[in-house]
Amino acid sequence: MNAPESAPAPLQTVLGELLRAVSFRAEVFFRGKMCDDWALDTSGKGFTTFHAIGAGGCWLHLRSLPAPKRLEPGDVVILPHDHQHSITPTPDTTPVYGGKRYTTVLPLAAEAPGVELLCGYIHMPPTAHDLLMAAVPDHLVAGRGDPQGQQMGRLADALFEEARQQSPAATAVVEKLADALLVKTFEIGVAGLPEPAGFYAGLAHPRIGRAIAAAWAEPARPWTVGTLAEVAAMSRSTFAEHFVRLVGKSPMDVITAWRMQLARTALERGRVSVADVAQQVGYEAEAAFRKAFKRHFGFGPGEARRG
Repeated sequence: MNAPESAPAPLQTVLGELLRAVSFRAEVFFRGKMCDDWALDTSGKGFTTFHAIGAGGCWLHLRSLPAPKRLEPGDVVILPHDHQHSITPTPDTTPVYGGKRYTTVLPLAAEAPGVELLCGYIHMPPTAHDLLMAAVPDHLVAGRGDPQGQQMGRLADALFEEARQQSPAATAVVEKLADALLVKTFEIGVAGLPEPAGFYAGLAHPRIGRAIAAAWAEPARPWTVGTLAEVAAMSRSTFAEHFVRLVGKSPMDVITAWRMQLARTALERGRVSVADVAQQVGYEAEAAFRKAFKRHFGFGPGEARRG
């Protein structure tokens, strides 16, 4: 029996699988207390940027925003597309786009009023970025006030507590905590999008989302547009048309991207043969898998395993 049209899309399930499969690394390049008059923009490197807010709170300026957005202590903002932005101490502070302005920056542990900031970049393979970030708007914000906000708050508190330390291992610990906090920020931020676009719009569709979830759960199954349409309880042509209109890519392009990301993760994380990985992601012939992998990433599966 088909699920009713009103059944919720499986966004949480698919997003959770994506976040587990995608390898990314947080690079923290600034942690300090901003004092007096200041404005900060960390764009321009071509990376996804993030800012974690500690004590003090501040304001986010983006040209797309009709007014500055308040960032509370414990909030994290992710800027997926390296857009120019400005973080300031008050909504009336003149923003600086493409640069920075400051007079006094103190260590986080300093006993002085100011705004605690931790800033960094998120590094991930381009194909993973395309799966996760391409359909995300110019910013995501999550914090204590959101669903699962208590978890956000605990992670943020642990992050800033460690960031105030001066031990040799502090930076490594901070970046591991930042990894966890960013995963939670992304999960909450995407789930709260008022108008999902691209891949997330496909997930939000009750029928197409069901088909995507099925493919995510069984990547080795010999999927075709026809079998996906059956899961979605749609005709093949209608399914393909709606999928491309919502997601911007064909169903098989999306499934191939997922299979390749799973394969890369398996090769990078474990001592598994290329032939075994090929089978796990639906390729009966190892040669066909090697060709598809190299076409997708620009290098072969052997190089991924050595990396």
